[in-house]
Amino acid sequence: IAYEKGEFPWAASGRALGMGRGEGMTKILFDKNTRRVIGAGIVGPHAGDLIAEAVLALEMGADAEDLAMTIHPHPTLSETLGFSAEVVTGTITDLLTTQKLKRDG
Repeated sequence: IAYEKGEFPWAASGRALGMGRGEGMTKILFDKNTRRVIGAGIVGPHAGDLIAEAVLALEMGADAEDLAMTIHPHPTLSETLGFSAEVVTGTITDLLTTQKLKRDG
């Protein structure tokens, strides 16, 4: 299966840093052609509280834009799901990505 990967390191999450736990990560896999969610992995404190949103996105056939446009409160760990999708859509403002470097540099 051809896929795209959106990763957001918790070292860039205000909530994770506020908890003193920046070592986690949220990763979502999207079908390369449709950008629908095909898998997710979340590692870090309270990961079990976050996986439900990823599973719902998978079940309902959500794509990267659906997750990126979902409103997540700030600062929360749940916003790392939206940020992971924004990496794929190219709309992330909270990280310097290789996509941005190629586009702007």
